[in-house]
Amino acid sequence: MVAKDLFVSKNAYATPMFTWMLNKYGTEIIQWDPATLELQLREDLGVTVPGYNLDKIHAACSLLASNLFHVSLETFNNICLAFSRGLVSGDYMIPASAFDILWGVTEAKILEGGDFDKEGFSHNIALYAGVVMDQAGIYEPVKTLSWAEYQRGRKEAVYAAIADDPLDYEVYQSRQTDKRDQLNEDLQSKMLEMFTQIKELQIPGANTQYLEQVIAKLS
Repeated sequence: MVAKDLFVSKNAYATPMFTWMLNKYGTEIIQWDPATLELQLREDLGVTVPGYNLDKIHAACSLLASNLFHVSLETFNNICLAFSRGLVSGDYMIPASAFDILWGVTEAKILEGGDFDKEGFSHNIALYAGVVMDQAGIYEPVKTLSWAEYQRGRKEAVYAAIADDPLDYEVYQSRQTDKRDQLNEDLQSKMLEMFTQIKELQIPGANTQYLEQVIAKLS
């Protein structure tokens, strides 16, 4: 896959596009204004990058320009939406889904590397993630979202409602497992697509052997 094909694809992910740009332009792209970034890509690729992909790229730049993803609920929500669906909230906040958050945090962790775990998340973001999980009926989230905070007493109330009925508890456990399995399945599918895109870009200096190992593991 050549870069221009990826940058116009609806299936492009932020990480492959940003990695290609980082290799070509250097870290200064993080500070570029949107107009400069769009113009440079049009000049070098010979195509007009669609807005949904520009939003993904801007989200990656925003992520690495500050720690707002970890402390600002608005920034966290917008970056998750951009990474997952190429969307950005306008005047009204578009709530992220459970998978939007899972994917947004996954790409953020890849892009930030070792800095990700040092930052953690603010109470507001952790509580927001917990509310989204609650609305999705997920009370035992996947490991990546284990930091989500549920409203006080919410999980306890759910557990109390099923504690005395073995059948209800069994159904509850089965549904929680199904929901986690579905999230993990969707996550693995997108990760396979993303790492395949990175490999196919043939970025100079990329660790091809590592990429092949990751792709094989995800396949």
